[in-house]
Amino acid sequence: MVDATKAFTETPSKILTEVFDYGTVSKEVDQELTKDLRQYFSQRKMRYNTLFTQDISMQIPLNTAIHAGDIIKCKFPKVQTGGKDEIDEDQLSGLYMVKEVRHHFDPKISATAVRIVRDTFGLYGANT
Repeated sequence: MVDATKAFTETPSKILTEVFDYGTVSKEVDQELTKDLRQYFSQRKMRYNTLFTQDISMQIPLNTAIHAGDIIKCKFPKVQTGGKDEIDEDQLSGLYMVKEVRHHFDPKISATAVRIVRDTFGLYGANT
């Protein structure tokens, strides 16, 4: 429930929760903390924030096989003058996760609108 006495700037914009890991390593029930997640809090927060630093919305011809959560490989051309058709392997191209997908059906043209995100740069990263 929203507190009407507080200003908009005084309410949190994001709420982070934690699940502590008790007794999952040993066979017996253990009340000892396996890892203290508080020591990784700032790393988790930065990782979550960098996940959405590269956010692209685009419209493509209809493809109903694309779902939110899918990993797709995108190749984008370099923005340059001249007639060369080169792929931007260092910055834009690479693996993206589909965050949002919307299919539009029309008698004249049907299309899929996607919003894709990623947290790394380049086509040839550590996991590609």
